[in-house]
Amino acid sequence: MTRATALFPALLLAAWGGWEVSFALYFGVVAPTARQVLGSPPVVGLITQQVSWWFLAGGLLLAVATTGPARAAWRAGQRGWAAALAVWTAALLAQAALHPLLDQHLSAATAAHLDRPQFRPLHHVYLALAMLQWGAGLWLTWLQARRMRPLA
Repeated sequence: MTRATALFPALLLAAWGGWEVSFALYFGVVAPTARQVLGSPPVVGLITQQVSWWFLAGGLLLAVATTGPARAAWRAGQRGWAAALAVWTAALLAQAALHPLLDQHLSAATAAHLDRPQFRPLHHVYLALAMLQWGAGLWLTWLQARRMRPLA
């Protein structure tokens, strides 16, 4: 095993940890603070709309980077790793599918919800998927930390 190959698990752990911290910081601090400062849920929605696409793109890259280790874990009988990645990726893809539907309900021109009664249930599903994804990500981060071996 080369040194670069040996570093990959540590980089993967850093990536998962970074994802989880970024996700928690954004949804736990930045979004509520934006709502408090800006005072308008649709204005905050226009900001989170853009940021969410970056989270989805970064998540796709992380899922691709994790696919190889997940397959190896599955072959080694460590089904939890593959199951956690499947849940995490499914939540990510479901959010990506919901995003255009949510986007249709926000107007950048007027900074308003176009149809709030239809927006709310979709947004609640999106947030539930985000929490499911966050939980699966915590699980993946923990599993990766357990799999780590000290570098020789």
